[in-house]
Amino acid sequence: MSVKLIPDRIRAPLAFRALCLIDGPHSPRYTYYAFAGNAPILVHNAGGEYCNISELKGDEPSTAARLMASKEYSGGQLRGFRDTNNPDFIDARGRTYDAVGGPSAWTNPNYNEGKMIRSIWKHIYAKSGFNYTVLDMTGASSAQIDAVFSSLDSWAANPAMKPLNKLIILGGGY
Repeated sequence: MSVKLIPDRIRAPLAFRALCLIDGPHSPRYTYYAFAGNAPILVHNAGGEYCNISELKGDEPSTAARLMASKEYSGGQLRGFRDTNNPDFIDARGRTYDAVGGPSAWTNPNYNEGKMIRSIWKHIYAKSGFNYTVLDMTGASSAQIDAVFSSLDSWAANPAMKPLNKLIILGGGY
C-alpha cells in the first residue's frame, strides 16, 4: 500500500485537504482522511462509476441476467451504475437501461396497480437519459399482465404520446 499526500491546492467547498491511502498503484479504490476545518473525515471510494450487476439492489441483478440471456439482446456484459440517480445498467456498447418491475414488485403484498402503471409510464414517457426501459414481467399474474398491456396499447394508440426510449419486455406467460 502506498501513501500520498494530496496537495493543498485541491479546493472543495469546505477546503478539504487529504492524506490518501491507495490500495495499489493502479487501483481505483482508495481510502483517505479529508479535513473540514479541523475535523477529520474518513472517506472510502469503492472506485469507478460502474459495478458488477451482482452489487445492484432488489430484482435488478436477476433482471440484468434475464436481459443478457434473452435471444434479442446483443450488448455483451452488463454493468451496473453505482449512483442510483443513473439508469440501472450499461452494456458493452455504451447503451443504458433503466428497469421497472421484476418478481418482487409483482408479488409484493402491498402491490398497487395504479402506482405500477404510473411507474411504467414514467419510465417510457417522462424519464430521459437512457436508451431502453426494461419492463420485467417475470412473476406477474395474468391480471397484472393484462392491465400492463392494456395501458401500453392505449399509450401507443395516442399520437400525442412520444416515448423517450425504447421498451424491452422480459418475462414469460404473456
